[in-house]
Amino acid sequence: MRRFHLLSLFLLTSLSTLGQEKNPYTFGKVSPEDFHKAPYAIDSGAAAVILADAGAAEFDGRTGDMELLTHRYLRAHILKKAGYAAAEFEVYLNDERTDRSDVLQHLRGSTYNLENGAVVETKLDPAQVYVTKNKEDHLVRFTMPNVKEGSIIEVSYDCQYYSMNSPAPWYFQGQYPVLWSQFTMQVPSFYAFAVLPRGYYQLNVTKKESQGSWRWHQDADLSTSYAAQEENGSVSAHVTNYSYTMHNLPALNVESYSSSWYNFASGVEFQLAAVNFGPDESNKHEIIPTWPKLQEELMKRSDYGARLLEDNFYLKEVAEKLTAGKQTDREKAAAIFYWMQHTMGRKPENYLLGQTPLKKAFQERKGTSTEINLLLVEMLRAANLDAWPIILSTRDHGFTYPDYPLYHQYNYTIAWINLQEGPSMLDASEPALAFGQLPLRCYNGHARLMTPDAPAIMLSPDSLHETEVTYVHAELDEEGNLSGSASIMAGYHHALRLRQQGMSSIKENIHAVTGLPKEVAVSNIVVDGKDDPEAPLTLKADFKLAPEESKPDLIYLTPVLAGGESKNPFTQNERLYPVEFGYTQRANYTASITLPDHYKVESLPKPANVMLPDSSASFRYVIQQEGNAVQLRVSMVFKKSFFKPDEYDALRGFFDFIVKKEAETVVLKKQ
Repeated sequence: MRRFHLLSLFLLTSLSTLGQEKNPYTFGKVSPEDFHKAPYAIDSGAAAVILADAGAAEFDGRTGDMELLTHRYLRAHILKKAGYAAAEFEVYLNDERTDRSDVLQHLRGSTYNLENGAVVETKLDPAQVYVTKNKEDHLVRFTMPNVKEGSIIEVSYDCQYYSMNSPAPWYFQGQYPVLWSQFTMQVPSFYAFAVLPRGYYQLNVTKKESQGSWRWHQDADLSTSYAAQEENGSVSAHVTNYSYTMHNLPALNVESYSSSWYNFASGVEFQLAAVNFGPDESNKHEIIPTWPKLQEELMKRSDYGARLLEDNFYLKEVAEKLTAGKQTDREKAAAIFYWMQHTMGRKPENYLLGQTPLKKAFQERKGTSTEINLLLVEMLRAANLDAWPIILSTRDHGFTYPDYPLYHQYNYTIAWINLQEGPSMLDASEPALAFGQLPLRCYNGHARLMTPDAPAIMLSPDSLHETEVTYVHAELDEEGNLSGSASIMAGYHHALRLRQQGMSSIKENIHAVTGLPKEVAVSNIVVDGKDDPEAPLTLKADFKLAPEESKPDLIYLTPVLAGGESKNPFTQNERLYPVEFGYTQRANYTASITLPDHYKVESLPKPANVMLPDSSASFRYVIQQEGNAVQLRVSMVFKKSFFKPDEYDALRGFFDFIVKKEAETVVLKKQ
């Protein structure tokens, strides 16, 4: 066998001089003045501030493998005890290769404290660096020593990767504010990278051209007369030096109604797309596959699709019993789905690739969502049904790039089945979920069906429509006591949460479930449809509310008693990231309240009909007196689930109006 080695890489431009900006700090140079720069303008209340975070990557061919070399430098100012986590570090390395493992090297770390006007340095002790090894990787952990409020920490280390051909994603933004962050990368002309930026802040990109030279070595091939001698030589190539820089980034605080910090964190991701060591395009080797090619590779992997080809006699026997007597494919599929759902327990981790053999997961009655749903696909196939996996990225895992078939973007599998009435998507790992429904976490946009042509499937939150209907019938007596009943027909995903809570939890949290005020006494709670995931779920309850004083001359009655908006969910003056509700929604509220004798309506709230500028949301409030009763109809509609940051002010004002309107009272005066 002949082996070709690229022995070493010499670049005319070094890592430290890439781009137009240099690191503002030098390791070990800390002055007393550096401790007096807090509070920082970017966030005067920050628990810690990242002063500089710099990364760099290059390729080294000394071993013939073109291993990836990376460097990281970080300096941070710890201001409060809540910021001590900024002094904790983890580095993941891979041990998949049998001939060599990834290596962490040249680790330096120091903590600086100001004591009596002098800077005192405490160096990181190598004995305090801990390594945890698993089968295919290991984790290096260390915490900076002698950290106090006011400490400045500094860390520098290199990594030599034999398992990766692309650097890990670089995040400019994180848990703490960042004043300066930069990532530089040297790319030889025989490599082509896809660069995937993320986030909402301006990324400054510069590049500088240079030349690189490699020495190469070719082993002798003693099995043939050709190349029986070792050969050595050199090759030159053009190099592009990229620099990505960002300044003054706020801490990444995940706001309410947000899916994943990963979607919004400013960063940049690299993926090796092609390699070409030849003189023209005919020598180009594409690294990123097409979707059909990825499907083929994934379905052959022993930790994914190949497991569907294993001997599944243990599933066939169960499938035959479950489908016996079932007439339609839908009945057969539902029987298998609900058996799998009730039998298998879900592990909390979400991995695309398998951690446990399917047969073992089946025997233990426990697995990841991917393992459970691959078992579901396998059992459906055992019943001669047309079933395939779908791969997706859950909402907390972040959005994917549809144009780049890279399965590391995906962390979840559901099942797809082709029925006579049309295809259905299934997730047997979610308790109480109905056949043909998916949990909210799956609705994150682009997904792929793993049939040979690997077509795209869009799981858009806007395709989910949640409707909740509330009826209230009540009577007000002359003592001011309000009593009546409420009936709430829950939207599907609200109903799913209630089914998963169970009856005891519903009763314990009845005020939160119904939206009734805490001062209201609730009794006779009944939940219809709780045991049938395909049936509507309706919650019914009786209630009583006593007045603050007996026989009042004036009664102030709030007619929105259940399910209303008691407070605005959006309290911040500004929002950096989109609002994601997870589904479109409609809430209808109807109340009929019988008034007591000897009281007349002194005033009613005015009707209202408002909507957002683009008509994506509307609110209608209609109230009137009919005989001795007050009738109220309220509706709130959201036609879309996603609101951009520049729509936040209007959305916040919309909820402000609703909260105030639903708090208005009917005034009754004693005659």
